[in-house]
Amino acid sequence: MDLDIINFLFIFSRLLLNSQQYENLARGKIVTVSSRYNDGYFSPSKAVDGDKSTYLLDCALTASGQKEAWLTVDLGEKKNIASISILHGGLGHNAISIRSADSGLFPDSKRNGTVFAASPLRRVCSNSFDENDAQVVCLAWGFLPDNPSYNVAEDNSSTAFYENVLNCTGNEVNINTCPKGPSGCPSGSHVAVKCQSKLGRINP
Repeated sequence: MDLDIINFLFIFSRLLLNSQQYENLARGKIVTVSSRYNDGYFSPSKAVDGDKSTYLLDCALTASGQKEAWLTVDLGEKKNIASISILHGGLGHNAISIRSADSGLFPDSKRNGTVFAASPLRRVCSNSFDENDAQVVCLAWGFLPDNPSYNVAEDNSSTAFYENVLNCTGNEVNINTCPKGPSGCPSGSHVAVKCQSKLGRINP
């Protein structure tokens, strides 16, 4: 199983004989993860908080591009376990994207992958844009940040460009925290990004 990026909810269950219901033994326990996408977000403890509707930035995500990953839960003592449930997170189709206020990116109503930043909307310059920048965009849109693709598009529209050229390292969650290149867009073109979902489909 390819575990490039993980958003897990762990449930170690013990049957409660009196009520015939299961107790979540993992809830609130100590969690260790092999890697972490961003140290400021994606706490491993979110994997055992029992909340299935956790906002993307509060999920437990491992570092991008890892072909093997692990997460351990310390139950504190020996337990009789009736079942183990692992719920994968909602990246990909029907995923909830990171809020624009948190990511610095805004949706493209035409769904052609054009990357918009700031408000009012600004196109992102193609100059120096690379896979690391595209990775940050894909995660913000709720898709796997691995293996994104992007293309350069000439644009004669009146929409202005984002103030700085992006030089993201690839593990940011907000493009405004990415290192910046020179202001302006001398190439006069913008980028459009496509992202790979957890199902392997490519999505704008």
